[in-house]
Amino acid sequence: MMTSPTMTSNITGCNVTSTYSPEFIIDNQYDCDAMFESFLSSQRLVFDSYHLTRIWVTWVIFFISLAGNLTVLVSVTVMRKTQSYSHCQLIMTHLSLANLAFTLFILPMDAIWNYTLEWLAGDVMCRVMNSLKQFAMYISSAMIMVMGVDRVTGLLRPVSANQQRRRIVKFLTVAWVFSFINSIPPSVMFSAGPYWPMRCECPNHYVVQCVDFHLIKKGREIFYIYSMFISFFIPLYCIIICYLIIAFSIAKMAKRAKATELQSSGFRPPSSRKSLARRSLQRAKKISQLVTGLITITFVICWGPYYVVGLMHWFNEQRIERLPEGIMLMSLYLNPCLHPFITVCLMKEIRENICRKPNCSLATPRFLLNETDRTQLSTATKREKRNRIIVSKFKKDSNKVTLIDEQPRDV
Repeated sequence: MMTSPTMTSNITGCNVTSTYSPEFIIDNQYDCDAMFESFLSSQRLVFDSYHLTRIWVTWVIFFISLAGNLTVLVSVTVMRKTQSYSHCQLIMTHLSLANLAFTLFILPMDAIWNYTLEWLAGDVMCRVMNSLKQFAMYISSAMIMVMGVDRVTGLLRPVSANQQRRRIVKFLTVAWVFSFINSIPPSVMFSAGPYWPMRCECPNHYVVQCVDFHLIKKGREIFYIYSMFISFFIPLYCIIICYLIIAFSIAKMAKRAKATELQSSGFRPPSSRKSLARRSLQRAKKISQLVTGLITITFVICWGPYYVVGLMHWFNEQRIERLPEGIMLMSLYLNPCLHPFITVCLMKEIRENICRKPNCSLATPRFLLNETDRTQLSTATKREKRNRIIVSKFKKDSNKVTLIDEQPRDV
């Protein structure tokens, strides 16, 4: 193995001894261009097909998320049937706003930065955009916690509609204020400035980035741990606890309703037709379990890989393969993109606002209906199909009669 030659630089402010590979030294002089290109390649700062694909995928997710969340926002604000906001409309409005904040503050910045591969917007925009990025991440997580806590309090401590509205307004206010306060530190921690990979050997070769390298390592670690906990681990823990409480509470209420039904019927065998209370509880249990599964799975799938990559970089400075790392980092961007689909699927009120026609294709999904509703839907579908056949036959017979009447007659 060849030993790398040692060169000494005496540039102003530099008096260091650096060791480089022989390929970067020509005629006892540093080949700064080759050294800088090697540095950019090692840091994945050379534009290639990977960056192009990532840019296209980011913009596609951006437009889908923007269109979906704007549709939900308009349906619960402009297209709502009532004059005042209902409890559900209020939550969906703030959830859509949080998703739009995530979409507008994070996705375009990532796409543009992957195109330039260098921060060109200056120091002020660096601080502002990083604050907005953290704010969008915090408020998106906080909205999921608010939904979970609101479901638990609504089930365990039912109140009137006005009191429920005041309570959810307090939860939402705390979420927005908490997210805003915690988004202030990034404006101090991040700054834009030049970075010299070979400061003394090649002072004219540098790259400008928006980073937090000026902080001491301990300070960065504290910030990363705090940010990770308030944007992922605490919301995940809160969701699991809330929906476990909901599941146990609904099961307990269903058992109590069954006992009440037996007492009222004189302990006679229950009829095949279940009581309205039991059907409502079973429907609530089914939808609650579905919401629990979808929100929890979506949150874990979208946010989990992003923080797995962060932990791997934190404990192991060696980077993983490029494609898996890109997929894991971009999985976070799917979170606001999937929420509109879940919302439209589960919220009947939003589906009715979006599509007000009687035969709308955005009808209630069949798997959300109870047995009685399914029977009624099946009967209505059969009746509609039978009427269609009758109308079709009538039209055919009418055409035949018309053709017969139009035939020339012998005089």
